[in-house]
Amino acid sequence: MSRDDLHRLVDTLPELAIPHADQMLKHLQDWPPKPPTSPQLEKIRRQQQERLEQRQGKGAGGVSGGFYLTREDGRVQNARSSVPYHEDGASVLETHLFHQGNEVIITERVRLTDNGKALNFKTEVTGPDGKRFDQDLVFEAVDWE
Repeated sequence: MSRDDLHRLVDTLPELAIPHADQMLKHLQDWPPKPPTSPQLEKIRRQQQERLEQRQGKGAGGVSGGFYLTREDGRVQNARSSVPYHEDGASVLETHLFHQGNEVIITERVRLTDNGKALNFKTEVTGPDGKRFDQDLVFEAVDWE
């Protein structure tokens, strides 16, 4: 694709898409993009790396991932970063969600109950002020045999 092709493509965008295209193109001005830096994100990256290393050799699959949008001063504005791991027989997905600089941590745990007849799904949400919401759901498990 050439610059002329890109100009023609922009000319075909609906008016409501112009502000979004503007933001996307502004983020491409520094290429290649530099990963955002903040103490919060560095801590999350270290935790993700530790969990990935713990999983190696244990037959667990999955990858961590996410996206980050930073302000001009380099601080995190909006972001989502998740890492799957196993803990005490449960499949766990831990997500760090930043919205306008506020961090919410969502931890989801899925496991079979002790009798194997039900699936337990537990969600923990912790807000930036430390307030926590827990929800525990139980579903009938599917018999795979």
